[in-house]
Amino acid sequence: ALPSKSSASAAESSNEVAVTPSPCRESSSLARRMGGKVALVSAFIDSDSPIDFLVEHHALELESDASVSQHTSTTGDIKRLCGDFRKLNASGARQLLAWRFGLRFEKETGAYPSAAQLE
Repeated sequence: ALPSKSSASAAESSNEVAVTPSPCRESSSLARRMGGKVALVSAFIDSDSPIDFLVEHHALELESDASVSQHTSTTGDIKRLCGDFRKLNASGARQLLAWRFGLRFEKETGAYPSAAQLE
């Protein structure tokens, strides 16, 4: 039997957050105001299908995980890209996927990958 729409919606909403707007999250605030789905950064990092994740959501809530938002690889460009996926081009998507790979690699091995490993 297929899960009911309400149970699927409940499962999706567990990865979504409602956050008060702040100046550093202007782009993701815009995504929320326009009805976009904002997900926790940890859900993106842990996702088995990150490309589908980018398609299904409109922004990431970086401040939900201080270790990620303050990580040295989380640059201003990455924060901007996380703010509104609808503005994401192929280059930006590659940047987000490489960033995600680096964080997952570090989580599993204890060391951030080299630039050559990220390419």
